[in-house]
Amino acid sequence: MERKIVKQGTSALTITLPHKWCKKYGLSEKNFIQIEEDGDNLVLKNNTEIIEKKIELDLQKANKKMLWRQIMGAYIKGYDTIKVKHNDLQNISIASTQFIGCIAEEITAKTLILKNIIKNPEDNFEVIFRRLTQQLLELTRSIKKNPIEEIHIKEITLNQNVNYALRYINKYERIEHKFKYFLICTTLELVGDIVYDIAKINSENPIDEHIINKLIFLIEYYVLYLIQGDQQKMHSHLQDCKKQNKKETYIDGLMMNIIENLNNYIGFI
Repeated sequence: MERKIVKQGTSALTITLPHKWCKKYGLSEKNFIQIEEDGDNLVLKNNTEIIEKKIELDLQKANKKMLWRQIMGAYIKGYDTIKVKHNDLQNISIASTQFIGCIAEEITAKTLILKNIIKNPEDNFEVIFRRLTQQLLELTRSIKKNPIEEIHIKEITLNQNVNYALRYINKYERIEHKFKYFLICTTLELVGDIVYDIAKINSENPIDEHIINKLIFLIEYYVLYLIQGDQQKMHSHLQDCKKQNKKETYIDGLMMNIIENLNNYIGFI
């Protein structure tokens, strides 16, 4: 919608907000809005309370995997209240603790109600994104120094934070950022899963330390160039790692899988 800029006083410029916008978002002369720069654009953000999104899921016939996936889907979509009908108290109790920013307001043998408790989300998604990259890096480094039980906790934590990032993207980010971040965040989770697979193998049959160092080197510089937004250096780094990676063992195959996954969406960096 186009609005005319009007001069106010000697230097200030003003615009008016359409009545239907004010009605839809509950705006009045007492409210504040945020105005932010986004490249060449100015973005208006409503500071008033956002209308709560609710959903009810009937999962009484769902198995364990479907139960988890349905609840996770609603969580990532950004619902504030998720009411679940179920017949699996054991698994629903475990699932109810896995969603960052939500708590089980009610949990019984037949019903779960998850409630959003974050009313003022972090303003900068980059903070959340950087946290993900550091968690992936720490997960990889921990192969050399931590028992597999602690590494498993790090992998679970990474997965939880990826899901929170996806929820944040859907709930708070503007549309032009969603696709890019969705692809990269899911890639970080996938790579974390492969790193954990390598850690499990290492816990049972120790892998040559040289190979573990190569894996850490791969992830360290990927994260560095990802944060810097340097596509060229990232591409060169991944190509070098690919050339140096042997094709002889199962671990070599896992390493190549990581390299290929990191390389898939380099154009979005």
